[in-house]
Amino acid sequence: MAESGYIVVLITAGSYEEARKIADALVSQRKAACVNIVPQVNSLFWWQDKIEEDKESLLLVKTRAELFPEVVNVVKGIHSYEVPEIIALPIVEGNPEYLAWLGKETEMKREVKITVGEFEVKAWLNETDTATKVFGILPVTSSVSIWGDEIYFPIPLETGLENARETVDLGDIAYWPQGNALCIFFGRTPVSEGDEIRPISPVNIIGRIEGSRDLFQQLLGKLKRGEDITIGR
Repeated sequence: MAESGYIVVLITAGSYEEARKIADALVSQRKAACVNIVPQVNSLFWWQDKIEEDKESLLLVKTRAELFPEVVNVVKGIHSYEVPEIIALPIVEGNPEYLAWLGKETEMKREVKITVGEFEVKAWLNETDTATKVFGILPVTSSVSIWGDEIYFPIPLETGLENARETVDLGDIAYWPQGNALCIFFGRTPVSEGDEIRPISPVNIIGRIEGSRDLFQQLLGKLKRGEDITIGR
């Protein structure tokens, strides 16, 4: 039976908090489409010539096989263990619709940089037509507006709706056709209901910021209305 090109990566962490940081980083950076966290497993293992027993959290990471080296790099940058467990198992078969979704959610390849003052973050644009148009006009410098935990800024591009969404995810970058602007979502907006993140009107998702929830909030706290923001290659 042929492999699908997708994998499940098993990662153990010393605490739920550490597991959550790893999961947040992998999903926000599009290194994984989905991460399940089993809060507690009992682990027995050899370490320094003796058997140890510990309570750990287990992550089940679903991603593309070609992203495994990048998953390892992200995990090692966060993990507290000297030798973290990072093991990939092939997905031989799966629900075709689920595997298609898994591939779509990890397909980001075009890296860009967003700069505000001395603060710089990496982001990734997807392969939609809107993202391709945005990528083609970079670099762009504009003036920041803030609306709740959303920032937006006009760009010299006019295009229509493309698979537009009424709610978005934390860290999403979107094009807002109604305002010919790019939007970055760090959290709830004035029209959000509950924990949802809702723009004022439908937007085209074109990418995501690379980083954790804490980084998003740190960046948002540094932004000021009217400040210059640059998105470039």
